[in-house]
Amino acid sequence: DTEISAETSKVTGNAFFQKRQWHDSLHAYTSGIETLEASNQDGIQLLSILYLNRAACFLNMKDWHGCIADCSLSLVNSRPLPLESRVKALFRRASAYHKRSELSLASADLGTLLKLDPKNKIALSLMRVVKESIQSKQQEAVVDNLLSTIKISDDEDEAGSPASAAEAEDTLKYLLSLVVDNKAHALDLVRKGGLDRLCHLVAREGIFLRGFQPPCARLVPKEDPSSIALFSLRIVSAALNYKEIVIDAVSMGEADDSTNNRKALSWDGFCGLLIAKNIEVFTIAVSCILRILHALPLHLPRVGREEDNTVGIDLEPFMTRASASVLLKNLASCLSSVKGGDDYLEAKERRRIFDSSAELLFILISEEPTFSNIENDDSSKIRVPVDSRLESIEQRK
Repeated sequence: DTEISAETSKVTGNAFFQKRQWHDSLHAYTSGIETLEASNQDGIQLLSILYLNRAACFLNMKDWHGCIADCSLSLVNSRPLPLESRVKALFRRASAYHKRSELSLASADLGTLLKLDPKNKIALSLMRVVKESIQSKQQEAVVDNLLSTIKISDDEDEAGSPASAAEAEDTLKYLLSLVVDNKAHALDLVRKGGLDRLCHLVAREGIFLRGFQPPCARLVPKEDPSSIALFSLRIVSAALNYKEIVIDAVSMGEADDSTNNRKALSWDGFCGLLIAKNIEVFTIAVSCILRILHALPLHLPRVGREEDNTVGIDLEPFMTRASASVLLKNLASCLSSVKGGDDYLEAKERRRIFDSSAELLFILISEEPTFSNIENDDSSKIRVPVDSRLESIEQRK
């Protein structure tokens, strides 16, 4: 009897499936399916069960297309499945759709499933994951679309016209609100190269946020930067609220460090803004520097291979003497200028500069980090603790 033979194939397939022998199980289910289809018994429920079981094999074998196809065949109306089996078929097809990033189809199947079984915990959990993925893709599209409208050309007809400037300002305002409100948007900004575009925008006005250059080689920032430059700086500052972005995007090293050269922002770039004769630029620079100091660890682990081919772990300070020197010198220049009573600052603004400077100095002094100088003495390594920040401050005094 054909149906008995197909049933035997199902039992055999189930036994292999319990042992996680997916290929053997798949072969047994396929044998049962072929037996029923060859005898024109494609309307019986057993055929749907065999398709459903084979779909489970495909799912475990990561054959998403096969799983989707078999689940669809098992749900044919001419051979209705019991409720429990329909739920399984919908869940397996939704899982395969999710793996293929066909999120709308996965969501539709899960929605149908939850109407049949509203308390299905596994389906509810997958629905949450699918919704988060859909939301994440929508967020990526929003940031990507916004960045594509920001023009970084130096062509006046394209980037300098009043209409283009107003449009760019509105775009940057919206982008700022997204980065402030949502970490996912900030991470998308970095992934999509948004920091590079913002660096190009502010570079037009003598504001350089990337590339290690001595302060004397940098153009002096404009005293009255445009609103586009200010919004660009605010977006960068908002993005640095997130530790992952600080670690990935900010370089603390020298120009010959290829790893640091690939990063979008540089420490000395922010320090250079301390001498800008604009209170907003100064305030943004201080906020960025404070966020960098709070986010980065004092030492970054570095894994290296010793001469004897053994792997050793070393500790590398994130702030070098050069980095500390750039900060302290620019901060001193700023304070000297303010103390001299330049006309461009009001009393309240001077107070803000002194308070912000005091906060920076307090962090540098109070943390008292210990740096390691490594001297090779034959086979031994001698570590001499040196407090570079305090030493630099004493030199500055």
